[in-house]
Amino acid sequence: MPAPAPSAPTRRRHPFRVPAAVVAAALAAVAAPPAAADAGGPDPAPRAEIQRALDAVVAAGAPGATARITDENGTWTATSGTADLDTGAPMPANGAFRAASVTKSLVATVVLQLEDEGTLALDDPLDELLPGALPGGGDVTVYQLLTHTGGLADYIADPLFQDPENYLRRGFTPEELVEIAARQEPHGAPGELAYANVNYVLLGMVVEELTGDTLGDALTDRVLEPAGMHRSYLPVHETGLRGRHASGYYRLAGQQDLTEATELDPSFAWAAYGLVSTPKDIERFYRALWDGDLLPAASLARMREMVPGPDFFVSGYGLGLERMDLTCTRPEGHTGSMPGFSTFAFLTPDGERQVTISINAFLLDASATPMILAALDVLNLEFCGEPFTFPQGAERAAPRVLA
Repeated sequence: MPAPAPSAPTRRRHPFRVPAAVVAAALAAVAAPPAAADAGGPDPAPRAEIQRALDAVVAAGAPGATARITDENGTWTATSGTADLDTGAPMPANGAFRAASVTKSLVATVVLQLEDEGTLALDDPLDELLPGALPGGGDVTVYQLLTHTGGLADYIADPLFQDPENYLRRGFTPEELVEIAARQEPHGAPGELAYANVNYVLLGMVVEELTGDTLGDALTDRVLEPAGMHRSYLPVHETGLRGRHASGYYRLAGQQDLTEATELDPSFAWAAYGLVSTPKDIERFYRALWDGDLLPAASLARMREMVPGPDFFVSGYGLGLERMDLTCTRPEGHTGSMPGFSTFAFLTPDGERQVTISINAFLLDASATPMILAALDVLNLEFCGEPFTFPQGAERAAPRVLA
């Protein structure tokens, strides 16, 4: 259950108003998902087929990959490739990794807990919560930050972030990241999905302001400990990864070799994509969320109400949740990428099947497409029992995993 309301003074506001019919429909969707997503839908593919798809992730250019799968047959972990190009060590079954934008699902959960406690409302303007934090953009609401619909530009659009070598060992404050974003041209009209990491940096600042805790402590008290995520944490400047882990690598377009990026200053990612976790812990988070251990049913239903997305890969974005269109179902969760690692963490709408994939590579060259398509095969083979195929009319190229 959500942690008790913080002891610091809180402010009661009018709650965000969602039409009753919308809430009822969302709750019905949680209770009765599409038939294709029910446990009686397509059986998962044989594990040997899923293993071959994971092997294809490595064949595409990643050093290694791990997939943790839980369904009606139990829990199974598959690994492929190496954890370290120098030593050739095998991928750990439950190694620590940088989970990247899965972080957004956790931060959104805390924001919804604060809304449920009456500490904020989703239609609160940012300027009411953090006066002056976003120059010229303080009328953007909490809801717009959660859904990337406020039209804000992203700090990673700045030339500084085009080459990881420019920022991986540099420390940033949240205020600096917001300032860099504010210098960019807006990249979306209000109300339209325009993904920007600065939205969650601002939400992290809101959480700290309203709880009086650091964001890392708030996540620990309100999400990590209740969900049993004992190996997860949000570093600010801590450069290494705790416990057993794979080395992380990246390759930019035009490069021949992979560059190691295991140790870095993660402050550039923070509330947007800084979480360190394990496949087992990520699975535990989404299970606790779906089971109502972190949010009440009405708040979870609101979280799963999606703004239309640009394509099948992100067909909708809720409050810290992505939706993907596969051949038989529309799983929800989040993708993530940052120099060193790529992540796919999804479960069927009924929560009966879960897949968490960790890849120790961030690829921005031509090998990114076959790597992502192979990861989609792993998801589709588990959720739908068949390899992934592009929806009719969809562009036949894999989009970039969201940072």
